[in-house]
Amino acid sequence: TPAAADRFASAGWDGLVRLWRCDAGAATDALAAAADGPPAKKVRRGGGETGSGAGTTAAATEEEARPALELDGHSQAVSALAWGGAGDASLVSGSWDHTLRRWDAEAGRVAATLHTGAAVFCVAVPPGPSGATLAAFGGAGGAVRLWDERSPGASARVLASHGGWVASAAWHPTSAHLFATAGHDGAVKLWDVRAGENGYEAGGDDAAALPSPALHTLGGCEGKVTAVAWAGPGRLVAGGEDGRVRAWDVAAGAV
Repeated sequence: TPAAADRFASAGWDGLVRLWRCDAGAATDALAAAADGPPAKKVRRGGGETGSGAGTTAAATEEEARPALELDGHSQAVSALAWGGAGDASLVSGSWDHTLRRWDAEAGRVAATLHTGAAVFCVAVPPGPSGATLAAFGGAGGAVRLWDERSPGASARVLASHGGWVASAAWHPTSAHLFATAGHDGAVKLWDVRAGENGYEAGGDDAAALPSPALHTLGGCEGKVTAVAWAGPGRLVAGGEDGRVRAWDVAAGAV
């Protein structure tokens, strides 16, 4: 989470979002003890044990591996997660069930839901307070959209589309306005949320939207681009099916 190094979230094909707590100090001590002490017991599938070591090791590990909280609300695989804002109380999830959900991670409940009309593959939220109500997302529909819960009807604004699935999104580490996306069309695009701020779609109908163009399209990739991330405020990195990782100087637009 943005606020706590000992707390993280995971999601998967079971449709659940899980919150975990980890004690880095305890993990380091456990690794050191394992390195210095006798090997731990190995547990067979049938329940028998082999080797030597403390008999409580397996039980303690199993206990520590349980999630602190499970968030149940999606009906299909959860394919995207992002913590919202500067704290660790807001979490946004995207799913193949055509929904985006914002969770109150402290209370363990859904705070808001957006029906997207297509499977969601990626989501990103801005840093700071605006991350508590704003999220960018994309997926099977190819459109890059903004969900602003402060907008009329809490609808999603269409910025524009990739020429294929939107596979990854990453918000700028210090700006509340800039984010990047990568798609199966081989493009990496940079967006400014302030462009076309009045373009909202009605009821998920793309034809009723006023799309805003990308601020910049970064070239150089071959084939599908499946991941994008910021490496500092001025550099973007991305990779995909061509097996290469590329970095761009965002100001210059050069690889």
